[in-house]
Amino acid sequence: MNEPTNGPTPGQTPGPGPAPAWKAQRERGTQFMLRFLLGMARLLGRRVTRALALPPTTLYFLLTASDARRASREFLSRVQGHPASLAQVARHIWTFASVIFDRMTMAIEGFSGLQLEEHRQAGETAVTYGARRGSLLFVSHLGSFEALRLIGVERAPMKFLVDREHSQLLMKTLGKLAPRLAESIIDTGQPGPALVLAVRQALDEGYRVGLMVDRYKAGEKTVRAPFFGGEAAFPAGPWALAAALQARVMLAFCVFRGGDRYEGHFEVFEEKLVLARGAREAGIEGCVRRYAARLEHHARSAPYNWFNFYDFWKPAASNEAAPH
Repeated sequence: MNEPTNGPTPGQTPGPGPAPAWKAQRERGTQFMLRFLLGMARLLGRRVTRALALPPTTLYFLLTASDARRASREFLSRVQGHPASLAQVARHIWTFASVIFDRMTMAIEGFSGLQLEEHRQAGETAVTYGARRGSLLFVSHLGSFEALRLIGVERAPMKFLVDREHSQLLMKTLGKLAPRLAESIIDTGQPGPALVLAVRQALDEGYRVGLMVDRYKAGEKTVRAPFFGGEAAFPAGPWALAAALQARVMLAFCVFRGGDRYEGHFEVFEEKLVLARGAREAGIEGCVRRYAARLEHHARSAPYNWFNFYDFWKPAASNEAAPH
């Protein structure tokens, strides 16, 4: 999937380092899923395709994706406090396949046939979050960020930071199916200063700018934070970017609840993220730890929506640059 990504720290160029486990997975199996499901959806419609295609698709990945199967079992075991069963792992993979399928139908048809229930903090409006400068919208691989993009394109101005190089097939396909989504992308492949300027301009124009904040890239600065009984590495860059722009930071989680139902949860993290001089690193660490706690809260309420199918707790030094 054409995923929004975290951008670089302002003025920082990512250092060398092996590709993280999630990056190595790339589009494994996604090409098969995309072509197969999209063809069926066009012929048979969404509901019939879901009923016919998702069971064999789930079985295919359950049998062939050993790394994802192992990661699913570890995560679900952490959530529930005892070993996860194979049936629970299958449900986890089925949920992922369902969300992937819905992403395609949403790109083609919008929210036709889907129910989206939005939960917001008091005082937050459904469209603009108030008439003001735009916000950074921090999202994750929990649930469907594609649903958030459709909300933005159809209801309020939104842009997403996206790594065009990653998931190229889906980028190309969705670009043809939903050109409005393609127009909402800020490419993270451009040089750091240009990227920061593009984000600043979007904020000044009132856009909500979405970026992933739960995965880090090779050589990127990280902060380790408590997460489901262990410590996991999270990228520091998005928080440095927010502080440099003194931006309003929102958190968004859109989870699949089965059938045609999705829930969107929106929270204000900071009205204006400002880090004290001389305490920048400590401030970023505090932000990451607060965010990890909120991510754990929402992941615990919808564990089968957790789509980081790799060892999330593996020390960064083992497959990445050492955390800072």
